[in-house]
Amino acid sequence: MRSTIFSRLFHLYVYNTRIWQRYGRPAVSLALLVDDDPHFRPDQFVREKGGCRLTFTFPVVKLLSYQSEEELEADPNPLAVASLVQLAKLHAGSDSATSKPTPPQAASGG
Repeated sequence: MRSTIFSRLFHLYVYNTRIWQRYGRPAVSLALLVDDDPHFRPDQFVREKGGCRLTFTFPVVKLLSYQSEEELEADPNPLAVASLVQLAKLHAGSDSATSKPTPPQAASGG
C-alpha cells in the first residue's frame, strides 16, 4: 500500500510539473481523498537523494469531512451526487465489494 500511495503522490507532482512545462503557467494541485480513514491525510510528496531534497506540498480535501449528506443531497453540483455515492460505499464498509450503492434521486425542478 505504501508504494501505491507514493506512486499517486508522485503522479500528482508530475502532472503539476507537466502543466508548468507545457503552458508556462502555475497549476494548483489538489488531493481529493475518498478513503474511510479520517486520520489519513497525506499532503506532500518528498523525494531525497544525495543531499538534494524536493518537497511538493498540496492542499487536501477529505470527503468524509467535507459536507454532511443532507448538504450534498441539496447541492445541485453533479460532483455532490458522486460524493454521495462514494460516501454510501464508505458507510457500507466490507459490503461495498458485493453491493452497489443506490444514488439519490434527482430533485425535479418544476
